[in-house]
Amino acid sequence: WPHEPERTEPNNWVFGKDGIVRHELHPCLALARRVELHDRLTEDGAVKLIDALRLGLVEHLQITHAETSQGVFTQLLDATVWGSLRSLRYTAPLSSDALRRFFSSPLCSELGHIDLSRTGVNDDIMALLAERDDLHRLESLSLNENAITRVGVEHLLEMKSLENLSTLELLCNDLEPE
Repeated sequence: WPHEPERTEPNNWVFGKDGIVRHELHPCLALARRVELHDRLTEDGAVKLIDALRLGLVEHLQITHAETSQGVFTQLLDATVWGSLRSLRYTAPLSSDALRRFFSSPLCSELGHIDLSRTGVNDDIMALLAERDDLHRLESLSLNENAITRVGVEHLLEMKSLENLSTLELLCNDLEPE
């Protein structure tokens, strides 16, 4: 397949008009490079999604419904279809354990773009990130609307692996105005 066609998977290939995961997902989902889901993905839906993405062509995964359960994120971390993934946007609350697991996973160090806004990233998670310091491919990092303070920013400043980082978003965290 040529790289030019973006082949974005429409939200309605996964969800019906009622916002519920379809009984059968569209077969062309296996060919998608970008998967952008805006409705609430359930754990059963995540199993169907992972199965549908069996070719492992997805480069960008976006799940943005605020009520998506943490179990979905865990299932995604366990999946073996992310060989091409370079960009992840997930914006639903996660526990510290789930965030630690993500930032400790080999998948994380392969990503060029990470958006974990509104997930609950805090200074402890930032300390783990700085300790691992293995984000050499990372070009953009968005951690908006989390619980990061000046201490968390100091952890970022310690990192040597952010040489390719060109965009950093920390809006609406617990930072002093100055």
